[in-house]
Parts: sequence; C-alpha cells; structure tokens
Amino acid sequence: MVTTQQPIPLGAQARFAPDELVVRPRDVQFSFGDSPLHWIPGEPYASHAVTALNLFLPAADRWFSNLLSDVLAYVNDEHLREEIVGFIGQEAVHARTHDRVLVDYLRRHGIAPGPFQRQLDWMAGQYSDRGPADPRRRRRRGVGRVARQGDGAHR
Repeated sequence: MVTTQQPIPLGAQARFAPDELVVRPRDVQFSFGDSPLHWIPGEPYASHAVTALNLFLPAADRWFSNLLSDVLAYVNDEHLREEIVGFIGQEAVHARTHDRVLVDYLRRHGIAPGPFQRQLDWMAGQYSDRGPADPRRRRRRGVGRVARQGDGAHR
C-alpha cells in the first residue's frame, strides 16, 4: 500500500505550464508487512531481480544527487536552481524510503542486504569523482557528466 501526506488530484498537472511546476519532496509511506519473498506469483527469479533493482535505486539516487550538487554552483537561472534543489530533495527522500522499506522487508525474510548495498554504493562511487582542481575544467567536466546522465536516462 502506498500513501502520501499530500495527495495530488488527478489532472492537476494539466492545469499548470511546465515552467510553473516545482518539484517538492513528499514523504511517501510504503507497507510491505505482509508481502511474501516471492511477491510476483509463480516467478521467484523475477521477484528477486526486481527486488535487486529496487536495492540499486537508492545508490543511483545518491549518485545522481551528488552529481547535481557538484554542478549546482554553475546554475545561474534561479528557477532552474530551485527545480534542481527540489529534485535533489526528492531523490534523497526516495533513497531513504527504498532503503528503509527494502532493508526491513529483506531482513524479515532472512536476507542481509548490507553486502549488496555496499557493493552498489562502491560501484556508484566509481563514477563520483570530483574531477580536476581547475574550476573551468571542473565545470566542463560536471556539465558533461550531467548531459551524459540525462542522455542515458532518456533513451
């Protein structure tokens, strides 16, 4: 079951132009208390594959938030800056929610997710270097990293 503290009415986004929308983090609550380990009926491998993917998402959220934080100093447009800060906050809430819910769920089923999570964080860390010391080169590198991530996320 998924609940939010501030439900958004259906069709609300259609009443606003894209430049009027601002991303604001929401505190979303999930309850998997009664979910079986193999939650896709008759598909244990699919259940584990999707669960593993959901364990990957917090590491990816933290990596992408760090990437955006690195280039935030170069964003001069205040509206875009506000959207980026809101997105970073949303991703932080998203990562915490996935971590909290999935770790509890897996432990309840006798699975210790810590080693896998550490491997995922290590892997994401391989792409999180701060780059060159020269501010101009760091800016170019950061903007290029954001562009490549955006391109990869929308293919």
